[in-house]
Amino acid sequence: PPGPPPPLPPPVVVLRHGGAVDVALNWSVEGGGSEGGRRLINPSLLWVGGGPNRSRATLVRAARLHGTACSSQRGLWSGEEVTQLTTTWHSDIVLEASEAVGSAEAWREWEVPSWGLSSLPPLRRVGPVASLSAARQAWSPLCQAAPRYVPANRTLLRSVVDGPEDPKLLALGPAARRRPSASPATTPATT
Repeated sequence: PPGPPPPLPPPVVVLRHGGAVDVALNWSVEGGGSEGGRRLINPSLLWVGGGPNRSRATLVRAARLHGTACSSQRGLWSGEEVTQLTTTWHSDIVLEASEAVGSAEAWREWEVPSWGLSSLPPLRRVGPVASLSAARQAWSPLCQAAPRYVPANRTLLRSVVDGPEDPKLLALGPAARRRPSASPATTPATT
């Protein structure tokens, strides 16, 4: 007899009690991006320009390319031999802007396929924010919390974050766009 039927794909939209919404998006990253099991999470959308029907509008999309890796090694902590477990949070911001897709009417409803998001170009990795030193070419070491020691099994737990967290897209008013300090905080990475 044949085996069990293949699992059904997840629903496009999942509405949760209290207003949270999960939407399945078919986005990709230029040059791949799923190495090491990394996934796109926490997307952000911003409409820029265009009239009431979003004619000639630009849709800016951003997301976090996220994954984790764990490693183990022997070492010394305060003179005691320990097992050090390190969890590294790999993270990149990806960004893309393109002409508006779908219709304004489609965006008023939760019919996600009619939004046209699956047909958009791949997202591109973003370089470090402009406020970081020009000599600094990478995000790492961005953040490392103090290690936690577990005496019961002589284990040292470390967490390392090697990139930025979730992107937030903001529309600035005309006055903010005229100030030099209001230039874009991120630029697409060039490789």
